[in-house]
Parts: sequence; C-alpha cells; structure tokens
Amino acid sequence: MLVWKDGKGPDEQAPFDIDWSARIGAETIITSDWRITGGDGLLNIMSQNHAGALAQVTLSGGTLGVVYELQNMISTATCPELTEKAQLPIRNR
Repeated sequence: MLVWKDGKGPDEQAPFDIDWSARIGAETIITSDWRITGGDGLLNIMSQNHAGALAQVTLSGGTLGVVYELQNMISTATCPELTEKAQLPIRNR
C-alpha cells in the first residue's frame, strides 16, 4: 500500500498521483477510477485524471488526524483491471 506521508491539510485542495509505470511498463492507462474506501466521509474527490502511466486524483476536505484510504483501479490494453491502495493522513500544514 502506498502512503502519501506528507498528507494534506483539512482546508487544502491538492493533487495526488500514482505512477503505474513499474507495473504496466510502456503501456498507457485507458481507464482510471478513484474511490475513498476508508475514513469518516469528509474527504472529497474533486477530479480524476490520467495520462500515460500516471493516475491523479485531486482531493479536498478531510478531518485533522484521520488517515483516509483510497483505491485506484486502472485498465490498460492488456490488463483489464489493476488495483492499488493508498493512505492519506490529514495533518496541520
């Protein structure tokens, strides 16, 4: 599981990435879907993007001291479904 150790502030809107190149090589992401799978429900997905082997989610909100879990599911031409999980702590920044 990936951990975004720097986290984000509760009042901050910020992008976070997963670089899939180690798992998909020269392939490119065709679809990418982000979900918040753990936390108190106060973290929000503002946007989702992908380009090449990089999947990005922009997040806002969250509660100070809570560690949220996110899941990114992607597909490529030869891999119909790959999943990576990430943790994001909400900190004073």
